[in-house]
Amino acid sequence: MYIRSEHYVAIFEKIGEYLVNYRKHNFTKKELESLFNNDEIHVFNSFIKRAKELKIIELTSSRKNGEYHFTNNLYPIYFLIQKINHN
Repeated sequence: MYIRSEHYVAIFEKIGEYLVNYRKHNFTKKELESLFNNDEIHVFNSFIKRAKELKIIELTSSRKNGEYHFTNNLYPIYFLIQKINHN
């Protein structure tokens, strides 16, 4: 798996940081919108589609509409580490 879009990488990093900081496993677009800049908000729907195609995230089985989780719990940690390495 290789993500080339700088916007997608930034979104993954912010989601990873959010999930690790709040000790959460699931997220919704509404929860995360305040973390993103305008460019990231603009591409978020295509980001979700691509991340699902790559089987990085999937919809949860909960009744909460539009709730997603990473298919592997190591993904958010990996993206958080990537963010730390870029700083």
